[in-house]
Amino acid sequence: MKTKEIFLKDPLAWKLLNEGVSSNNDEDKATLRYELESFVCEGEYLNGMRRILQGYRDNFNSSEQKAAWISGFYGSGKSHLAKVLRYLWINFEFPNGTTAQSLAHLPDEVTDLLTEISTLGKRHAGLHMAGGTLKAGTGNVRLRVMSLFFKSVGLPEGYPYAKFLIHLKRDGKFADFKKAIEDQGKDFDKELERLYGSGAVAKAYVQCYDHLKDPSQTGALLRAEYPNVDDVSIDEMCSIIREAISADDKMPCTLLVLDEIQQFIGQDAQTSLDVQEVTEALSKDMDGRLMVVGTGQSALNDVPNLQRLMGRFTIKIHLKDNDVEKVVRTVVLQKREDKKTHVSQLIDKNEGEITRQLKGTKLGSQSEDALAYVQDFPLLPVRRRFWEHVLHSVDSTGTAAQMRTQLRVVHEACRAYADAELGAVVPGDFIYDQIAYDLVS
Repeated sequence: MKTKEIFLKDPLAWKLLNEGVSSNNDEDKATLRYELESFVCEGEYLNGMRRILQGYRDNFNSSEQKAAWISGFYGSGKSHLAKVLRYLWINFEFPNGTTAQSLAHLPDEVTDLLTEISTLGKRHAGLHMAGGTLKAGTGNVRLRVMSLFFKSVGLPEGYPYAKFLIHLKRDGKFADFKKAIEDQGKDFDKELERLYGSGAVAKAYVQCYDHLKDPSQTGALLRAEYPNVDDVSIDEMCSIIREAISADDKMPCTLLVLDEIQQFIGQDAQTSLDVQEVTEALSKDMDGRLMVVGTGQSALNDVPNLQRLMGRFTIKIHLKDNDVEKVVRTVVLQKREDKKTHVSQLIDKNEGEITRQLKGTKLGSQSEDALAYVQDFPLLPVRRRFWEHVLHSVDSTGTAAQMRTQLRVVHEACRAYADAELGAVVPGDFIYDQIAYDLVS
């Protein structure tokens, strides 16, 4: 029997998309599909998903929603959990009709909570989600948060351009305005970028608002009405967001994910205060319909600049090392049920030799290894501990001993030994070629 025959997924027949890193590119549907299919809803991932959904449901009829904070070491799966949650929230539908909830392997309690959220959406203007990193935008925190909402409804991310289109839609003029530009043989998006100076925009605007007579005056009028600004008030932010995402003047059930807030804040105390202010406003001033989820490497009470956020982000989820083990075992190492007996018999036959490896050291055989032999094969627990020890030693910051590195290294190991006869195990020095570049650096 070949080693590849024991796996649920032949390691030679699939690849680790994006090297196991959660992608912020929402346009990449192939990666999104993979992320949903490979999501392991166990351990703290399950706990986090459950607590966020329960928190929203339980506070739905109150005037204020609680915000949630997902923390964990670099690469622990914070962004992955947050992104999957966004698409499960709206039960995103792919072009072929497949839905996010049908792709993800979810326990009944999470499915039931998502069904409850869906029911709330049907009763209250639908479901909506927005998200991304604040680093990706421009301007201050308020403008960056607005741009995430603009993007979520297909509006330009720039504030004056989005506000202009929002007002056109409010007045029922958007379709006529767009047609008037295209009838001039112009590209709508390109002309919109030249809002103040475009002749096509001026002519279309005069056609839609017939009380205006002179297209030459339109540029100045639009510049005065929709100026480029470097700040807006909290009230203006809430008002524009509400107008952008509402249906029939009613707020949908909305989830906002702000990924890697800690990296964005850095050492800037003012930015931390701005994030706190924005989170408070969105939690309180949106009819209890909007929930904010933030992520960062540290627990809120670990870093001075984050401590002031503790009062806002009251649902706290912390991802741990053992959650990474579960993900690697499920995504890469999962075995076929009918082949587990063969692996177990192989281990029993050779256990005496296995337990002598690194005997007398902290990495040597441990009593709990018996539970890991079949799950981790063709890795041996003692060698896996050795790898973790090497990764921590090479990178004292802890950025290497993380989920994306372990997923990649373990997947490469399984590919390397896929065609070997069952019984070949991955040697301890396999990790050398995987991290040689980092060792030189």
